[in-house]
Amino acid sequence: EPGGTGGKPILSALETLYCDHSAIMVTRYFGGTKLGTGGLIRAYGGAARDLLNTIELEEMVAMRRCRVFVPAEAIGIAYGQIEAAGGQATEQDEFDDTRGGFYVSFDV
Repeated sequence: EPGGTGGKPILSALETLYCDHSAIMVTRYFGGTKLGTGGLIRAYGGAARDLLNTIELEEMVAMRRCRVFVPAEAIGIAYGQIEAAGGQATEQDEFDDTRGGFYVSFDV
C-alpha cells in the first residue's frame, strides 16, 4: 500500500472522537480492483469510522494502585477518605494481629 493510505486515515478517525491509547486494525483483501491512493484512504478511514460508529466508547481514567496500613479503629474513616479522593478500594487483607489493623489496597 502507498504510504499514508492506511495508518493516517485510521488515526484521524480515532482522533476525531478524542480516542487515545486505542488501536483499530483494518484488514483489506484485494478484490482485483485498484483503488488508488484516494480510494485506499477512503476505504481505511471509512472502515475505522464505521467501527467507531457502532461501539459505545467509555472514558478511562488512569489510576495508581496504593496499599496502606489502617488501624482497626480507623477503617471506616479510611474508606471514606479513599472515596472522597475519587479512589476505589480494591482489596483488604486479613486482620494483622501484630499491628492491630488491616492493609488496604486502592486505586486513586
